[in-house]
Amino acid sequence: MNGIYDWERIEGIMMETKDSLFNFIYRMTFEKEVAQDIFQETWLKVIKNIERYNPEIPLKIWLFQIAKNLCKDYARRLKARRKSLELIRNEEIVKGEKFLPQEEERLRACLSKLPVKYREVIHLRFFEELEYEEIGKILNIPSGTVKSRVNRGLERLKKIWRERK
Repeated sequence: MNGIYDWERIEGIMMETKDSLFNFIYRMTFEKEVAQDIFQETWLKVIKNIERYNPEIPLKIWLFQIAKNLCKDYARRLKARRKSLELIRNEEIVKGEKFLPQEEERLRACLSKLPVKYREVIHLRFFEELEYEEIGKILNIPSGTVKSRVNRGLERLKKIWRERK
């Protein structure tokens, strides 16, 4: 394509592949809204990176490769998020309760109610899985203060969790 892009050809491929591409993404994610987002993001990446396109590779293959990589990125983020929420669950915030996927939104809402000083240490500790010392360096506070804020933050989170039932 070398600087001159055949946008009509690209649009034709978009129309030709839209259903199969969406179905591919949906089968990778099993979530309609997520599949729609990744579908759009795929086309944005195609348009943004068209100068990198190697015409020796069929455009349809390049398109599906981009979609596949975006689906993999989504799966990694989802796995990390679930792991983080499970770590928080293990801190007995929802002790004795079955932690259902819909509870994730409830937990996020509860986290948003925490003061920033507690929310940031909980995020760094459980979502980023950093050690107290590392968090202290990031926030420029002693690691003992980090540990104290994590404990106090978890206590407040437990209270908010119970109140939001």
